[in-house]
Amino acid sequence: MHRLFICLLLTLLTPRLGYTAPLIFSGIKGSANSDISQRVLEEAYQTLGIEIVIERYPGKRALALSGAGEVDGELFRIDGIENQFPNLIKVPTPINVLEGVYIAMPPHPVIKDWAALAPYTVGTQRGIKFVDKGLQGIPMLRRLTVNKNDQLLDALETGRIDVAIMARLNALVLLASQRSSSAIIGENPLVVHPLYHYLHRSHEHLVGKLNQVLQTMKKEGRINAIRQRYINDLGARSSSVTPSQKEAEVSFVLSR
Repeated sequence: MHRLFICLLLTLLTPRLGYTAPLIFSGIKGSANSDISQRVLEEAYQTLGIEIVIERYPGKRALALSGAGEVDGELFRIDGIENQFPNLIKVPTPINVLEGVYIAMPPHPVIKDWAALAPYTVGTQRGIKFVDKGLQGIPMLRRLTVNKNDQLLDALETGRIDVAIMARLNALVLLASQRSSSAIIGENPLVVHPLYHYLHRSHEHLVGKLNQVLQTMKKEGRINAIRQRYINDLGARSSSVTPSQKEAEVSFVLSR
């Protein structure tokens, strides 16, 4: 009841920003992190009296649209995307976190870092920037790039690739939907990235206001709670899905 009162009070006291039409953001199609990030931003923008709509595309297409200003911004991306797309402005408070992992068929190789992928044929989804960044320094890498994660699982099971790289939550969702698969998720993440919301430069005036709301949500534990509820719901749908052993690290990233 106390939390509800605070939320109502914040909503009443927050000045309306004059948006009569919803803001439209592009997001990555088929991404569990898109689901979590959308829930966080819906709550944040609601506090500002702004409705949002998320349109989902393949990763590369999503960035092309947001960078060109054909939508109002990008749902989430890793830090530094503004260096490649200067029309996008990062909202400084993380809204989610990404663990990059590999999946492989048993007996799966032990891979502790990006460099250890060099001997293998690696499968990746097109337009996923944390993967492109991680694989950048590996010479002569054999790589298969596809549009969807389920295509990666098929390539893995048919022996066209040795390992597939994706976000841990996407791997959990994928394997929960394909229970007959014997693919295994690597225990240790290759990388952990905070995820940020990006606004197109035309909405620069919103960055400070939105960041204040996200800071409040972070201090109150709302961002962590939204993520954890999604993971719990995922676990309830499949007994084979359990939270990552790195969840403590993930929570720390979101509460700093």
